[in-house]
Amino acid sequence: MTQSASFALVNNRAICADIFDRPASLRAYWPSLVRSYALEADCAARAAVSSSTPLAAATRLLTAAADAPKQAFPSRGLGTDVRLAAPHVLGAALIHDETAVHVALFARNQRPDAAHVRRPSARARHLNA
Repeated sequence: MTQSASFALVNNRAICADIFDRPASLRAYWPSLVRSYALEADCAARAAVSSSTPLAAATRLLTAAADAPKQAFPSRGLGTDVRLAAPHVLGAALIHDETAVHVALFARNQRPDAAHVRRPSARARHLNA
């Protein structure tokens, strides 16, 4: 099975990522992901520029997610809802038939004055206010 992933990077920092079970899933969600990434970038744009490469930044986000403690809950529909939280990453995944259908990851900004991660709908309400 071929998975598809997209990452949003701001100032060479991976701020969020979405991983889908197949390319068609990514295509279906692409318009809303672009809007969500733009809202995340607006919140993260004030961060200092990182000297790392985009690949290194993406790898750090994925590694932090892999190492984070996870909790599983029954989903409202099919599958299992998995949540993860660690000092540098927050995330959620929908697992069905032992396949990660969608994984959403958000880098946690460690600056005390940084905005916290909000759902895309909450960010959109803030932007449109």
